[in-house]
Amino acid sequence: MPVGKIFSEGTKAAAKEGAKKLINELIGLAINEALKAEAYGISKALADTEISRDMRRRQLTKKGKELQKAFGKHADAAVTGLSYSLAVANVFGEANRYPMLPADDLLDTLKGMLGTIDAAVDREYQKYLTKINESGPAAKAGNVIHLVAGVPESWANSVDWKPIYKKLQADLRTRLQKLENARVKRIEVQKGRNALKDQIQFKLVNALADLRIMIGKFVQMDRDADIVEGWRAESHRKWKINLKKLDQGTEQHRKFHEKGIVFWEGEVYRKKDHKKFVSVLRSYVTKENKTHKTYNQYNTQHEALAKKADAFEKRLFNKLAQIRDLHWQLWKVRSELKLKTGKEPIRALKLPPVDVPWRLKTGYVKLRSDTYPFDTAVPGN
Repeated sequence: MPVGKIFSEGTKAAAKEGAKKLINELIGLAINEALKAEAYGISKALADTEISRDMRRRQLTKKGKELQKAFGKHADAAVTGLSYSLAVANVFGEANRYPMLPADDLLDTLKGMLGTIDAAVDREYQKYLTKINESGPAAKAGNVIHLVAGVPESWANSVDWKPIYKKLQADLRTRLQKLENARVKRIEVQKGRNALKDQIQFKLVNALADLRIMIGKFVQMDRDADIVEGWRAESHRKWKINLKKLDQGTEQHRKFHEKGIVFWEGEVYRKKDHKKFVSVLRSYVTKENKTHKTYNQYNTQHEALAKKADAFEKRLFNKLAQIRDLHWQLWKVRSELKLKTGKEPIRALKLPPVDVPWRLKTGYVKLRSDTYPFDTAVPGN
């Protein structure tokens, strides 16, 4: 058994156990933070694949074992193992300042620091060997011990480790601080996205409510136009009837002047009945004027309703376009938040013209898929 191992076996085992205990605590901290963060929706790194909490724990545990294995590989070294374990114990304590780091980033950073710490310890060991080789005859005797039985682990007592630890600690803090800053930025961005999502959903809910009211008004306009159209058609029919009778009566009045007698609507009119016959014809003029006036009124009313409906149709079309755009915005922000989304909406898709309102058998309005190519339901959180 090498002299170095005999000399320091107890101290080395204690240092290794202490460093290993600290590493296990950091692994446990990383796992708990990862599960807690995902439970509160802070970390969405696994949202796409929907890995369960148990699977996540197994993944991080596996990564923790790899970290422990990498540590043990250097900690068991015959000459540098003690110094390495003590350096790890001194440096890794800095990670406790960053309990909110993403688990993967923390464990990956710690694993990366193992190589850095080992390189620093090995560098000091090489300096120690160089110093021995370059020393006088007295030191050469010590070098003979090195050549025969190996250098004892107590060689580290000749090194001032404080500045080395300080530099390694600063290196680890720099790495972890960079990760924490990036995480804070991601959280702030995510909070902004969540706020934007809520804002878009609020606008979308209100826009859909406005759309339902607008469609109700549009349907009422259509029904009013149908009613007025019926009145207009009836008044036009009566006007035409009275106009036809007036034309026929005017023709009979011409014959009356020629022959002095005329048969009209079951009665015989002679010259002595001229005033009576003219009175009958005037009644047709009055009826014709009245029905024509009524027709003009209904026609004007119908044209006004049609004009109003055209203008309202444009508003309805714009509302549909606004809702479609809100759906697209909501899809985009939900996609950035890695929430469940369907197929990406085609934002540039043109909406077809809004036709005469459509109705279900129950009388309620239904949006047609060709007029509104989106589901009108607001996606959940």
